[in-house]
Amino acid sequence: MVRNILSIDFESVPNGDIYHIGAVFKDKTFERTDITNLKIALTDLSAFSKGADYILGHNIVNHDLPAAENALPQACFLNLPVIDTLFLSPLAFPENPYHKLVKNYKLIKNSKNDPVADAVLARAVFKDQMAAFSDLNKREPSLVAFYAFAFDTMGFGNQRFGLKGVLDLFCFLAGNIPDTEAAKSIFHDLAREKVCETGLEEVWEDCMGHTKKRPMLAYVLSWIMVSGGNSILPPWVRHEFPEIHGMIRKLKFSCSNKTCLHCREHNDSQRLLKKYFGFETYRTLADGRPLQKQIIDSTLNGSPLLGILPTGGGKSICYQIPALHRHERLGELTIVISPLKALMKDQVDNLNRITGTETAAADPATPLPLWGHLRQQLKKMSSRRF
Repeated sequence: MVRNILSIDFESVPNGDIYHIGAVFKDKTFERTDITNLKIALTDLSAFSKGADYILGHNIVNHDLPAAENALPQACFLNLPVIDTLFLSPLAFPENPYHKLVKNYKLIKNSKNDPVADAVLARAVFKDQMAAFSDLNKREPSLVAFYAFAFDTMGFGNQRFGLKGVLDLFCFLAGNIPDTEAAKSIFHDLAREKVCETGLEEVWEDCMGHTKKRPMLAYVLSWIMVSGGNSILPPWVRHEFPEIHGMIRKLKFSCSNKTCLHCREHNDSQRLLKKYFGFETYRTLADGRPLQKQIIDSTLNGSPLLGILPTGGGKSICYQIPALHRHERLGELTIVISPLKALMKDQVDNLNRITGTETAAADPATPLPLWGHLRQQLKKMSSRRF
């Protein structure tokens, strides 16, 4: 699998024109600098790539290859199965939220990129990924097999190139591609007890109804296996697959179904109060209304709302519990805007002390005009009749 791989990297100006090409194949390197005739340079690269079985690089599906195709559609290396290390990184290293190519050769931040060095780095990254997948295949072979199922489609990413090389990699490791029923069983078995059962079925059916969505299941399942306050879905995955955030919310947030055992255990406001603050019950107003609980229940269901409580009504806990819960379940950041610096520090110190964490922090330099604008909007909302 790792033999006969052509590794490439292109450098281009903002308008997309390629001015520097680097490539590595076996023990040979290829480089063209200060390119004035791109077609000739790409033709030379095609000749250099003769004998390659795969083409590899970091973020080449959406960058390098489309640029090459635009300049020279008949370039033979464009027909090679693609292995994009950017697409592999979240699956090989799911605990890492960032997957940029670390260019240690750049001693100065703004120094020029070196495409040949980057092509070599991409090969090194792929070697590390192969080692990670080989280890994963020993520990959880069904997960690697599921990745093969998820990538068994060309209908995502760049339509011209797809990621056939990624599919070949997982087939090489797993030995075969599970059928739909076997894949569904793997998906449910690995995710069960970690996510909402209702959401699990909805996400599966949605992706099975749209073949282009199947690769998202790989990233969703990989993230579920390690998800928590210290893990976030890589931003580029959210950009490449805009619908994936909605899928994760279905899986990790409350479905409001009282028969769902997972949501009853993990998304129950009463349990969260006990878990984070040690209290058994929420406060109630003089008329008996449990406004704190009602507000938190609404946020756990993902519903936006405006909550107005009297002084001493316990407003802070209404955003602290959802914030802690979102951080733990989704790795999300919650921003609280307050006009009082002393209150900020007091709440941050107390919250971190009570929860035994360092999850909260304050920035007292928040611009006052922002608070003034928000206060005007709240006045308008509170003056309306409902």
